Amino acid sequence: MLFREDEAARAQALQVRENVGWYLWTHDQVTLSGLDAEAFLDHMLVNRVAGLGVGRGRYTTMLNEEGRIIDDLVVTRVGEQEFWLSTLYGPHMVRWFDAHKGDADVTYADTTATWDMYSVQGPNAGTFMAELGVDVSELKRFQMVEATIVGKDVHIDRGGFTGELGYEIYVRRGEDSEAVYAALEAAGKKMDAPRLNILEVYVRSLPTEKGMALRQDYFGLTPYEAGLAGRCTWTRTSWARRPCSPSRRTTRRRVAHLWASSLSARATRTSHRARSCTSAACPWASAAR
Repeated sequence: MLFREDEAARAQALQVRENVGWYLWTHDQVTLSGLDAEAFLDHMLVNRVAGLGVGRGRYTTMLNEEGRIIDDLVVTRVGEQEFWLSTLYGPHMVRWFDAHKGDADVTYADTTATWDMYSVQGPNAGTFMAELGVDVSELKRFQMVEATIVGKDVHIDRGGFTGELGYEIYVRRGEDSEAVYAALEAAGKKMDAPRLNILEVYVRSLPTEKGMALRQDYFGLTPYEAGLAGRCTWTRTSWARRPCSPSRRTTRRRVAHLWASSLSARATRTSHRARSCTSAACPWASAAR
């Protein structure tokens, strides 16, 4: 818990807001691949995965059969039929996929132990990355590229959880990570940017200031209730249904009326469709998952 008089926390927060800060915060990661990888993820996730280019990512949620959020994540296509899923609940995700895989031609595994992720955040994050020998000037939001830092292979994603310009560096755990860590320390000394070491600053305080939330804040809500309706993929027909597009008066009663069709149907680019909106408990079709 942070307090107003916590000068150390205040200094680290201002470091990110006014200069740049860096820290180690490795999310859980699930790697998924296979001939049905794209269709399976389109089947399991709310936002559309089909159409993502290699190296591009997208934020989305994952729902239970009642259309309520059980996870939020970033899915990045790292190969034609391979995806990285960045979550905080890798083991839970694997179990959920196990329960709904059916006969889909996909393989997946929790690969969290393979990687370390260093986050570089703040208005001077681009300059900091240049100190590491990486030009990120053309990198777009939710784009991932391969690069090298001090001779070590890394993946760099433009993203973060502070509301500032930021980059995430994925490097293999062990000697590679130790070498990159040393490079980060050296760049930090040049830029008066030591490593952040107060978890509550970069996990709670900084994101909350910018209106960001963790999965535990969204859990059990519908995308509408969580303010994430814009992250849903809908057909034109579903948007045309007035009951599925609540007025301001019914904002507090918004419910995501989503359902999943079969994998074969999703493979033909069918998106999440809205079912009849006569009930406030329009379920996510468990039989289709």
